Amino acid sequence: MPTWIVQPRTGAAFIKAQSSYLRIFQKLLRNASLLSFALVCAFVPARAGQIDQATKGYLEGIWLIGKQPDRGPCTADQYDWATQWEFEFRKSGGRLMIFEPPDLFTPLAVPLIEKDGDRLIIWGQRRDGVAAVLGQIRLLPPNRIALLPIRNDGKGSEQVSSIAYRCGAPDRSVNASLSTTDLALLTPNLTLSRSFPVVEPDMSDRDLCNGKRPDRKRWSSRWIQFELLGPVHYWVLGVGIHREGSEKASIEFDLVRKVQRVDERTLKLTIQERIPVKKSKGWDNTENMGKTYDLTVINRGGRIEVPELSTIFVQCEANEPRGYGMHRP
Repeated sequence: MPTWIVQPRTGAAFIKAQSSYLRIFQKLLRNASLLSFALVCAFVPARAGQIDQATKGYLEGIWLIGKQPDRGPCTADQYDWATQWEFEFRKSGGRLMIFEPPDLFTPLAVPLIEKDGDRLIIWGQRRDGVAAVLGQIRLLPPNRIALLPIRNDGKGSEQVSSIAYRCGAPDRSVNASLSTTDLALLTPNLTLSRSFPVVEPDMSDRDLCNGKRPDRKRWSSRWIQFELLGPVHYWVLGVGIHREGSEKASIEFDLVRKVQRVDERTLKLTIQERIPVKKSKGWDNTENMGKTYDLTVINRGGRIEVPELSTIFVQCEANEPRGYGMHRP
């Protein structure tokens, strides 16, 4: 269960109490493209109630911040590098992925969205279970969202800081056959996601995951990350990881087309090479598609093995430094 932060709204006590939570996201907030996510702790209104399934259905998918998508879905056009939000509920229970094109993804676990009149109050959850208000939005059917800032006193503002436009429908076919538990092996619903470093000889998994260097031993910066929750962007990234016998040896945000369970320990990923093209092109454009290949992921209990890469990776714990995936630095 998350630990909910309920803070005084004003004065030094409020500022001090929110500071520990803000530290996780403070660098994220320096990016102006994130607009209205003020990320301050506040009282949850007593009259608030959780959103229903219809509201979750409205939110799921991609939203383009501050620009109208007049050239098709965001997967086909970068829209001048405008930031995108991607909500997912069916497999994660609640998550917001912030996508800054061309290839920076920062996921935030969203354990709760509450309804207060016509406002939706979005809560985020830190990796240690602490939760706080991220921001507020208002639905503008049929295809828009108003972003509402939060004032310093913790109350929502009536002023709209920006408009987000629907920019792509969910593709639920990629992971449809897998349960939340299946997906959590590779893509748990964690703020700042998870990566899997390569096993290091003569170093324990815990030392590796905690960044310790016995006898000044140095490790290689080799790791892999899977994005399997979607519901639009599904990919795999391998840093320092290469596929033998492939013309495109690197794994740079290759597109996951299907995830299937082989047996109780094994998942099979069908993947398509993603080849960078002109800046004006979108994330998933027919002009940047390469060959299709498979990766098999075997759960070895605290480790995963990928036979096609001849590599074993460590499954770090959520609170261990090298268990953090790619996100805004």
